[in-house]
Amino acid sequence: MNDIHMNSISVPVPRRRIAIMILLCVAGLVVSGELLLVHYRTHTDPAFHSLCAVNDAVNCETVALSPWSVALGIPVCIWGLIGYSTLLALLLWSIRQPEERSMPAATLAVTLAFLAVSAALAWISFTIIDSLCLLCMTTYAVNLAMTGISVSRVALRDDGLWTLVRRDLGVVRSGPLFWTILAVTAVAALVTVRVSLPTWWDSSGDQATGQADAVREGETAHFVGAADALLTIVEYSDYQCPFCRIAHRRVRRLLESHGDRVKLIHRQFPLDDACNPLVKRRFHPFACHFALAAECAGEQGRFWQMNDALFGAHDTHKSEDIDVFAMAADIGVDVERFRTCMQDPATRARLREDIDKGLALGLTGTPTFVVDDKPLRKALSAELIESLLSERSRKAP
Repeated sequence: MNDIHMNSISVPVPRRRIAIMILLCVAGLVVSGELLLVHYRTHTDPAFHSLCAVNDAVNCETVALSPWSVALGIPVCIWGLIGYSTLLALLLWSIRQPEERSMPAATLAVTLAFLAVSAALAWISFTIIDSLCLLCMTTYAVNLAMTGISVSRVALRDDGLWTLVRRDLGVVRSGPLFWTILAVTAVAALVTVRVSLPTWWDSSGDQATGQADAVREGETAHFVGAADALLTIVEYSDYQCPFCRIAHRRVRRLLESHGDRVKLIHRQFPLDDACNPLVKRRFHPFACHFALAAECAGEQGRFWQMNDALFGAHDTHKSEDIDVFAMAADIGVDVERFRTCMQDPATRARLREDIDKGLALGLTGTPTFVVDDKPLRKALSAELIESLLSERSRKAP
């Protein structure tokens, strides 16, 4: 009597699994939505700083800035939203089915695919991007848990996986119109997203225009924009800094509409203890090397080409895999002169001049933009540039 009573009030195990899977799917949707916000704001808002940007090794923004954050023209986080929504629809459908048909074998296939994608993205983060995303890792944990539930459900059944697959195919055959409409709707939605989604992450057009390697007040000043400018902005940057990469490209975009009145001067401030006394520990161990490479390319009139190549290479390569000598050859630099320059103490002295100027201004990080020898406390934006230009226009005689 007691056993019968217990069975009558207990929730069947498969139903409980489906309920847990639904909760995990909802969690995946929430985290993917937050990842989409981080991705968008990291690429479009210079002042944005994510809570999961802890340091160089654990930083959602670094991962968002990587080209690996986009697959087939769609951010990976949107693929996550699509995947979790599809699985959630499948689970909600299955929970309405008779007990013996609940949680179809297709769930196992979907969750295994999710887990495989998670493993690939984790490998990319560890070996290529060299930075981990806490939000991404949360989705990996969700996918692992869902896969475990799906596998355990199949393992506990006596009829086996292939019986479940055949049963699922029978369900599809019994309602072909419904499944066809579902598939067509999913494909149409995916195509619509792909075609209509604004590519806020695309910075391929942000190349140097009006570039020059000019002498200014007795020193070499690498600048883009107007030679005789109403407003001069000095950029202190580090080639190993992902935020410098995106900030520099944003400024290039801003100069497109202000290039006749604004000059952007690039100065080196590598956060590397090999040349910067501010840095007391190993941080960006190749930054001094890259800064020297840019200066030596500049000696042959190819500073901006090397600048763009160094930032661009970090989109797809780890710093230790970047060969500046091969890069110099690619941009038309005399490699032997370049190699000699890289070893010349005078080059390192020129680099130290930039660093000392930054230290004198109180710089503690990169990127930093300076106007009138004062570091900007606000993010550099179109509105701020317009405000600074208006201020100078009023002061002009």
